[in-house]
Amino acid sequence: ILETILFNLQEKKEELNIKYITFALNANISISTLLVNHLVKNKFYYIDSLIVFKMQKHEYKDIVLPKKQPAEITIRTATVEDEAAIFELAKKSFKIDRFHLDKHLSREKCNKFHANSAQNTVQGGFTDVIIIAEYKNEVVGYYSAKKSHIPILNATYGTSLLSAVAEEVRGLGVFSLMNNHLLKWYHENTDIAEMGTYLTNVPVHRAWTNNGLSLIRLKYQLARCFSDN
Repeated sequence: ILETILFNLQEKKEELNIKYITFALNANISISTLLVNHLVKNKFYYIDSLIVFKMQKHEYKDIVLPKKQPAEITIRTATVEDEAAIFELAKKSFKIDRFHLDKHLSREKCNKFHANSAQNTVQGGFTDVIIIAEYKNEVVGYYSAKKSHIPILNATYGTSLLSAVAEEVRGLGVFSLMNNHLLKWYHENTDIAEMGTYLTNVPVHRAWTNNGLSLIRLKYQLARCFSDN
């Protein structure tokens, strides 16, 4: 199947104007290493590995949550009035993500992509909740998530979307505090939730590990450029 996909990709890339493609492989399957090597031989390159954690509703009571919150930091749900602050934060705060980790991509375009994504998140209804962090009355972080109902399981599934913390306040526990609120939201609104980040994003997956969340999946992220980006 993979060979067929790669062949069709090569044949159709000009017709479809394909300039860049990413590929995520679930490391849980037995032939994942074989598939990664095959993709590399076909001019794909490794970016990073995405690790995914989960929390089920009944597990919330056993989650370890940070108990201290500095007086200067406020965590709340975002409003429409926060749009401009979220937009500005997204333009300059992303460093460890699928695009910024790819050295073949323009940093300027990566920043613009995240700014547009943040704007769509606020305006376009692509999310069900956005948690905001304020430090001394300035927005310094946001964390978004969505939920969907799975009829066949009769369950509501939650997933984390994007999070960003201003560089000048990193190390103050801002992400952990936003995460605290989002886990509560998941408990109240979903039956199971998943959240993922890259292996190199140590502060984030350390927070989830400290929470006691279960690691369930790892994905190899690869990409291929067909032109300058």
